[in-house]
Amino acid sequence: MTQDFAPQPLAFDVAARLAEIDQKKLRAWRLQRLRQELARRDYAGCLLADPINIRYATGSRNMQIWTMHAPSRWAFVPTEGPVVLYEFSSTRHVK
Repeated sequence: MTQDFAPQPLAFDVAARLAEIDQKKLRAWRLQRLRQELARRDYAGCLLADPINIRYATGSRNMQIWTMHAPSRWAFVPTEGPVVLYEFSSTRHVK
C-alpha cells in the first residue's frame, strides 16, 4: 500500500528568519574566529579546499555540491591581510 505525502508548510517563515540574520556581520565574525585560532597556533594562514570550510571562512558558496566531488576551488586565509579565493575563471561574477 502506498501513501501520498503532501508537503507540509514549515512551522516558521524561513524568509523572515533569514532576513533577521546580518550576513555581513556573521561572515566577519566567522573570519575573525578563524584568524584568532590561526594566531593562537602561531600559523601564518591556512589553505582551504573543502567547500564547507570555504563557505564558513569566506561566505562564498559557488557550486558546493560539484566541488565536493571535483575539488577546484581553494581559499587562502592569512592570519592578517586579504583572503584570496581561487575561483573558476568563468564564475568571476560570483565573487
